[in-house]
Amino acid sequence: MGDIRVLIADNHVLTREALAALIDTQEDMAVVGQAGDRGRTLECCRDAAPDVVIVDLLMPKREGLRAIKEIHGCCPHTRVLALSMHDDPMELRAVLAAGGAGYITTRAPAKELLAAVREVHAGNTFIRARVDGDAFVGAAPLHRSESRRAGTNSLLSRREREVLDLLVDGYT
Repeated sequence: MGDIRVLIADNHVLTREALAALIDTQEDMAVVGQAGDRGRTLECCRDAAPDVVIVDLLMPKREGLRAIKEIHGCCPHTRVLALSMHDDPMELRAVLAAGGAGYITTRAPAKELLAAVREVHAGNTFIRARVDGDAFVGAAPLHRSESRRAGTNSLLSRREREVLDLLVDGYT
């Protein structure tokens, strides 16, 4: 069994199975559960104690974002990687504000998804999206302990949030 325990939360069975097959080919990863809705995702988080949860933001009733908040609340050591078919700066902001550790779009190649899982597991923040038409790929060494020392519940410091806001607004 791999070192990184992964839970996949997506309402599409084919997507879940494809992601599970990909992850299970990795020596350092293992899928510990799959869920198709928010309720089952939270149940699996409590039961399986995954290190990383890949959450589809477009789960039924767009409950992916709510799931991120609830995972962050009930399983604080579990890191969440949001999976979206959109390059939406507002969605990215919402994911980070909800406690998500990463954001990747479905247009990313498989090797990038695997890298994202490893990055968020390592305590970093991973973002793969397009901001104002330009590709933005990043992994930042941002650890939860650092954000706590900064006196906030956010994964990002005040300055990092300011920089992210500027990036979202199109600044380089």
